[in-house]
Amino acid sequence: MAHHGHSEDEQTSQVTRPVGGWTPSRGFWFGMATVALFSMVLIAAGALSPAMGGTLLRAGFADLLYLSEFIGAVLMFIGFVMATAGKAETVPNLTSQQA
Repeated sequence: MAHHGHSEDEQTSQVTRPVGGWTPSRGFWFGMATVALFSMVLIAAGALSPAMGGTLLRAGFADLLYLSEFIGAVLMFIGFVMATAGKAETVPNLTSQQA
């Protein structure tokens, strides 16, 4: 059923297509998934680092506990920054393209 002089095809295409006709490419999603995976690996390694330091403490290497905690905190911070940093340069400004 036509609405306000538009055919159903025009309405459907306007609903399914984003403003400006831009859609994320496969490379965009692959790049985002790679960054997310790598950042989560860094966070997991950072969480396991103090556990490894505890093992070294029981083995008699007390000084390495604090070093492993510091390395763990740095790894988790880097992973967090990577996970929360967007790829703003790959997303076009859609507000200026509206006609």
